[in-house]
Amino acid sequence: MQRRTFVSGALAAMALAACRSVGLDRLAQTQGEMETSCSLALALPAGPNWTGHFEPGIYRCAVCGQPLFESVAKFDPGTPWPSFWAPIEGAVVPVRDRQEGRISESAVECSRCGAPLGDVYRDGPPPTGLRYCILSAALTFEHAS
Repeated sequence: MQRRTFVSGALAAMALAACRSVGLDRLAQTQGEMETSCSLALALPAGPNWTGHFEPGIYRCAVCGQPLFESVAKFDPGTPWPSFWAPIEGAVVPVRDRQEGRISESAVECSRCGAPLGDVYRDGPPPTGLRYCILSAALTFEHAS
């Protein structure tokens, strides 16, 4: 059991490192390829799981450190992913297809480095009615001081 956990963690760390370089370098890959590879990498069990975490503070991009979500916008949707009803203004943007320039219907990324974060849905709570469904591995947390 320990060996499987170690191997999963090592694979997740390698995949996340590759994903970070994709986000930072903004390589000219198709949207589908980048989303699939990075989403799979970020979904692996590496690092903290922020789903049930509700302490005051700021959730930051795990790649570049940009503040993305305030803890006051976090809610429990009953899913295994951390969810927020709104990002910090300008921090999260829709994924744009790098070849055709079209905007994705649901995928979102960090506005600073382009790291894939997750998806946004229209089934969230007031006041926005949105649910930003974010991968735990895409986030770090800074406690409020």
